[in-house]
Amino acid sequence: MKKILLSTSGTLGDILVIFPILAGIRARFPEAEISLLNKHGSKAADSPLELARSAGYVDRIRCISKPLLRLLSFLSFFPYPGRREYDTVFFLQRDGRTLARKIARERGYLERISRNPVRGLTLPPDAAGAEDRRRVMDIMLERINCDSDDPIAPGTHLLAFSAAEIAAADDFLRGLGVPPDAIPFAVCIGGKKSVSHWPLDNYVAVLRAITRNGPGVPVFFGGGQDRENIRRVLESLPPGRAFYAEGVSRDLRKSICVMSRLKFYLGNDTGSIHMAAAAGLRCIGIYSSHSREGLWSPLGEGHRILRCSPEPECTECRKQDCPFGTPARCIAAITVERVLREAQEMLAASRPE
Repeated sequence: MKKILLSTSGTLGDILVIFPILAGIRARFPEAEISLLNKHGSKAADSPLELARSAGYVDRIRCISKPLLRLLSFLSFFPYPGRREYDTVFFLQRDGRTLARKIARERGYLERISRNPVRGLTLPPDAAGAEDRRRVMDIMLERINCDSDDPIAPGTHLLAFSAAEIAAADDFLRGLGVPPDAIPFAVCIGGKKSVSHWPLDNYVAVLRAITRNGPGVPVFFGGGQDRENIRRVLESLPPGRAFYAEGVSRDLRKSICVMSRLKFYLGNDTGSIHMAAAAGLRCIGIYSSHSREGLWSPLGEGHRILRCSPEPECTECRKQDCPFGTPARCIAAITVERVLREAQEMLAASRPE
């Protein structure tokens, strides 16, 4: 049996944006044993690595800590009998300023365990330069195909759910108390990077305007780090007109299935927007300027990505926290009126005919 290793990095959003590549590799090698290598654990239901396994894209999860991976790469430069365990290794590390350094650090180990050249280590010249608006997935796909005569065609970014999972998601929403005549939509106000946080007061203003008159009902998603802020926003909204999907927050697959029963997504640039895209939702994403435009846009069509216009001089700073304070001035420049207008258009398009 052919054995394949997919070397990945990052957590939720980083894994979800390469689902089309994982699906494409599985379609190209349907009978292979495919392993996913990552430095993060995989035992809990809130692991994005388990999403790839439950989708059928990979068979095994391998977790190696970053220090151990660096040590193995260093040792690979010394002559010793290495076991070439895999027929092919795909290097699916995300785009970034440190990518060349990552390749240099990990090349030795990956080449030691692969019987064939590792795919994805070559960095093709970027002819488009600053005008390039490709997503991370497209850049990775170009890398793994640029020096191979056996190209991978991308598959779907959507997760498929069984009838039983869909029925459970519908029951969950009814249990929350979502009115049957409502237009429920997903909301995420959190995220790991403070630079990507649109002010809470702005969310309150937008959601008050939506819930005051009309059928729009926000359903909040977020883990323990977001719980306090979600409850603060909920307390500012009319009772029975907004809900928190806390009951599925520790199970990513259930969360995405519940999202698939909603109409659209409104929220920050964080892993949840890629969950919504995997659920098939159109997204209104409120993005800071810390990364290049288009790089982390959700997969699929019909999304509205809102960024500061004009872009500030510090665009593409790649910082987790804005040095000019919180909220970041680039994301704070996106007005309540602009977001509300986009949300109202999504609501209008979601009304039954």
